[in-house]
Amino acid sequence: MIPNVPIVISLGCNPAKGGDQHALGLEALQHLYLKKLPELRPEDFTMVGLGLFQQLCSMARMAIAHYEKQTDSISTNSSNIVGMFHLWKIALRAHNTEVSLAAIQYINMYYMGQQLRLEKEFVSQCMENLVQAANALECNNEDDNALMCVQRGLMLLNTHLETFRRRYAFHLRRWAIEGQGIGSHSNLKNEGSGPAIRIILQPAVVKQLWAEEQLVQNGQACCCCLAFESFASHSHWLIDWSQLTVSFAIVYVSLGGRARRKETNVDHPSMQLPPPKECLPTVLLLQPKYFEKLFCLMQTLGDMKPQPNNLQLHTKAQLLSRRVWDILAILPTNPMILDAFKSLTNDWAIGEQMDTEDEKINKGKEIKQKLCELLDPSNLQKFMYSLHIVESLALK
Repeated sequence: MIPNVPIVISLGCNPAKGGDQHALGLEALQHLYLKKLPELRPEDFTMVGLGLFQQLCSMARMAIAHYEKQTDSISTNSSNIVGMFHLWKIALRAHNTEVSLAAIQYINMYYMGQQLRLEKEFVSQCMENLVQAANALECNNEDDNALMCVQRGLMLLNTHLETFRRRYAFHLRRWAIEGQGIGSHSNLKNEGSGPAIRIILQPAVVKQLWAEEQLVQNGQACCCCLAFESFASHSHWLIDWSQLTVSFAIVYVSLGGRARRKETNVDHPSMQLPPPKECLPTVLLLQPKYFEKLFCLMQTLGDMKPQPNNLQLHTKAQLLSRRVWDILAILPTNPMILDAFKSLTNDWAIGEQMDTEDEKINKGKEIKQKLCELLDPSNLQKFMYSLHIVESLALK
């Protein structure tokens, strides 16, 4: 019997810091995870307790990898082995906001560090918690804890998607250039591209003009060395160049490109093969079982009526409904809805080619029924989403 779990965790982690990784055996780690951790209330976790919990997670991974030598099997069952299921509860339910944010950051970096191998688990866990909180709101509109879980779940999901877009920006851009992009049908966020970074290119060959003239007269090819200076980062690059007409030219570049380290980072996603598209979190969220739940969540938040004794809950619910819309804007265009609208054009062309008037009328009724299903006014959020797709098709 272990009387105080945080104390035991602390005693087990302190030797690990000193280099002794066998302070706790595999059985002791499993006992702490499977028996004692579920007894700790996630609402009452502190920063000290969370730090010790994260150290125990690391110790468990090292111990299990050392004893079993089965890294792949550990990855598939990571939520049960390293206590990720309990960490989800801490992130969504902790009364201390600092603890919740730290747990959210840990979860995000843990799953993103797995090279998208655990994205199915992440999306499943995130959507499951959001659905549970939404069901609690439907039963009780004044449930502040459920609304807090929705807020933190959406924060975690949005942070994860933004991190994914930054880390895999190279592959996403390459797919777009190759015509295989998975971008959205329209810019629902209405975000601009941001200010441009101006770079002045100036040949560093002013002092060698006389030497160049001699080379040209002798029929020798000249190759000039250009000094690239970025006034934003105060860094310089040298590149071989053979033309002098680009002096003081202004080049516009995207703000997305950050200054990279000089050493080669082979672990960076851009240095590796492109990941399978079916493993991308944005693609996984397009599955009907998740995509429809996002609209249901947005509708639940939007339908919350203001309470006379607590008007802040209604305002908070409206803001969270907007955050769900922002997440939908990050996702690629839903292929099922897009193909359904495109098929209406083909159905209309087929109907025009029919011989009898009755066949044309029946075909028109069929098209009208499909259109009513796609533009269902009972779900205003999905109705607006479909209208954005129609607008994008009309502009093409």
